Amino acid sequence: MRGPIAGAGLLCLAAWACAAPFEYVAGDLRVQILSTGLVRLEQRGPAGFEDRPTFTVVRRDWPGEAVVVRRIGDATVLIAPRFRVALKGRGLLDVEVQDAMGRRLYAWDGRLDGSIWLPSPAELQKRRAWAFCDHPRLARVRERLFPVVPGQRPFDDSNPAPDVYVFVPGAEGCAGLRRDFLRLTGPVPMPPLYLFGFIDSRYHAYSERTALETINLYRRKGFPLDVFVVDTDWRIGASHGYAPNTDLFPDMERFIREAHRRRVRLMYNDHPEPVDPDAQGEKELQYRFEGLASLLRQGMDVWWYDRNWGTHLGTPAQGLPLEVWGMHLYSEATRAVRPTRRPAIMSNVWGIDNGWSRGSTHPAAHRYPIWWTGDTLAQWRFLRMGVENGVNFGLHGLQPYVHEDLGGHAGQPSPELYVRYLQFGCLSPITRVHCTKGQERYPWSFGAEAERIVRRYTLLRHRLLPTIYAAAHRSLVDGTPLLRRCDLEWPELPQLADPTQYLFGDDLLVAPIVEGTGEGQPVPASLFRTPEGQPGLRGEYFDNPDLTGSPKLVRTDASVDFDFGLRPPAEGLPRENYSVRWTGKIGPFPRSGTVRFHLLSDDGVRLWIGGKAVIDRWVPQASVWNRGDLKVTAGPTLDFRLEFYNGANEGVCRLNWSFSEGRPEVARRTVLLPPGQWQNLWTGAVESGPKKVAVEAPLDVLPLWVRRSGLVLTCPQVLNTQDLHWNRIVVDAFAGDGSVRRELYEDDGLSLGYEEGRCALTPVRLVPGKGQITLEIGPAAGRWEGMPAEREWTLRLHLPPRSRAVAATWNGRPVAFRTLAPDGRRPEIPLLGRGSKPAPQGTPVAEAVVRLPSRERGVLRVRLAPSADPGRVVGVGANKAERQPHERSVAAGVDR
Repeated sequence: MRGPIAGAGLLCLAAWACAAPFEYVAGDLRVQILSTGLVRLEQRGPAGFEDRPTFTVVRRDWPGEAVVVRRIGDATVLIAPRFRVALKGRGLLDVEVQDAMGRRLYAWDGRLDGSIWLPSPAELQKRRAWAFCDHPRLARVRERLFPVVPGQRPFDDSNPAPDVYVFVPGAEGCAGLRRDFLRLTGPVPMPPLYLFGFIDSRYHAYSERTALETINLYRRKGFPLDVFVVDTDWRIGASHGYAPNTDLFPDMERFIREAHRRRVRLMYNDHPEPVDPDAQGEKELQYRFEGLASLLRQGMDVWWYDRNWGTHLGTPAQGLPLEVWGMHLYSEATRAVRPTRRPAIMSNVWGIDNGWSRGSTHPAAHRYPIWWTGDTLAQWRFLRMGVENGVNFGLHGLQPYVHEDLGGHAGQPSPELYVRYLQFGCLSPITRVHCTKGQERYPWSFGAEAERIVRRYTLLRHRLLPTIYAAAHRSLVDGTPLLRRCDLEWPELPQLADPTQYLFGDDLLVAPIVEGTGEGQPVPASLFRTPEGQPGLRGEYFDNPDLTGSPKLVRTDASVDFDFGLRPPAEGLPRENYSVRWTGKIGPFPRSGTVRFHLLSDDGVRLWIGGKAVIDRWVPQASVWNRGDLKVTAGPTLDFRLEFYNGANEGVCRLNWSFSEGRPEVARRTVLLPPGQWQNLWTGAVESGPKKVAVEAPLDVLPLWVRRSGLVLTCPQVLNTQDLHWNRIVVDAFAGDGSVRRELYEDDGLSLGYEEGRCALTPVRLVPGKGQITLEIGPAAGRWEGMPAEREWTLRLHLPPRSRAVAATWNGRPVAFRTLAPDGRRPEIPLLGRGSKPAPQGTPVAEAVVRLPSRERGVLRVRLAPSADPGRVVGVGANKAERQPHERSVAAGVDR
């Protein structure tokens, strides 16, 4: 049978041959079975059922599934292999999607909500189905937005109707859900390679001279730089139109040419203001296109679509966010000017407001990378939220390139906070520093120690480009995020859903430091007693900012750790102009010494302990850490009084402490290692998961592990993505219990050729065996212009414990190799490449350098024998590894 089956009164058995999507029409309702795990439920619109692609849904040409139609009781039931659709009437509210046993999975609740938030593995396992509504439904009249066609609107909004897509992925879980969702709405495109480098951004009125001087300074200081951002002051008036400010840029085309000569791409900020409220009107579209095209034609590379503070773009229909419409508009304009190149843009994430997540996004937003989280503050809580947002929006929103203003948009980060921001940023999808006017986020602006540490991490990021680019390709293919929350890989362990740790690529486990040592740790609640001797503190809450009159609320609080935000601190109190007094006892202190109390407050605070004033900052302030020291002795308890007020906007009051021991404080956090064996890349120690571990991280250490039975692909050091030619690759292979296969992905990094197959995948496989290890490089599948005919491979086998390499062959012939043993010193930074020694507790590395034509297969076999000296366990301590020769030569070359 072909075509729709009409009529709800069918009593006989009907079978559907699955050459095209199955359709069943009952009155004003149409059901389409698109795949094994996807069904469409559509209400008839004013112009009938909608078969055209829409703004959100770009593809419905699916092969369909075998379906049986039966009458069961008072319902017509469409029976597919994985689910059933029961119709008890002729409208969308009369439909129920069921499992194969007839149990309800989904029924429409009547809401037209066009946002999405894909379920976690645990949520999907519980719900077993997930749905979204294509709303507002804008049918595509033509494929491309530009050039403007007089008299024709690009989208037709005249046929609105409820249009719901229900996903039933079954045993395929989140992977099956992602696959069907991306097939329906379009894939996550590959950004150009240069966006994976280092991006410098600053809200600052650069001129041609000062911008080029800044680019030159990056080069002189030995820092990578791939993209330089020119914020909104580049134009006349700084916030409207597209005419360059010739006082700053007398010859814009010359400036662009000079930046490109320095191998730096340029991103320009645009705060658009409409010239016509009709978003699809010819006047508005033509104005926007000509403005955006004017800079693109001069050679600039990326538009930063900034949604604007007040006046902003309109949208074609209520419910389509201006952020998402703008993403589409800027992407289409870029593609129209450069039809063969990837239309890279940067825009606000819809669903995150200046760092604060709303837990939803738009189902088409993933098609327009890259995204940033807005104007955040230089505070530890915003760093934590940044890590969580990057991880969660990759999983729940399929937006793998959500990233932060590293260092925070506003406020002055401490050197410690800046370093921790950059450590996270260098092992995240996009590395972009940014700040507001009057501030700096240059890596050299926070002292010599911070500069030294940040340089190492930016260099590490550029060595990791093969791993990062392969992860981007996987995101294109199946939607796997670059920051992979661990429960996505181990769905049977929901405790791995912590969004402050993640897999970066396939085999690196990263746990950023998101709490500062300079802010101490929360004071244990067990040390507090109310004036009556009960656990906690008496909290008196006043509806004024100066603690006058009688409190409106008296309650017991376990401790002082409150982020009230813009909410009232309690019911019946205002959200601004309130105050709180906490009183009671603190102690006994665990030991004698000097305690430093840290109070994060917005606004004023005063702290007395034992009758002594420790902190007194009764002034308006925006989330500032205030500190005071107190000498204490172990044993006794002391009187405690803390007063706090909030004037305008957000309210925060958080009390931490630390003991001064006369040495630098070390950051601490806990990490849940996933199943398998994981090697600490700083110490070399191997531990088996699932297991919770406590880690200490000096300022230069980002907690980082690699999977044993893992492969990490890097390249020799480059300072710019344009220097990555794919002809020299380093493989660090960590032998474990099982085999593993990974892929090197490559293309030209700039064009849309990958969409037509102009790219290549080279498999790399690690196979342990009895008395030997095999590392196999497969022939490259695919081809692209510029692909190297031959590659140099540095193959580094991290041997199993208590073993040594005694011989090696390459394609059956003996090959020279060297063994690199631990020397007891911690590396300055992991994954330094050729010649680098393993960490103190690591196993020896057998390293061979070989050449291989790209279209041929190569096999390295290393024969093992028991180690005569299993080695000694060496503590990490504070020792520094010697700088590797290749790192030293790169830095020296740049400094000259």
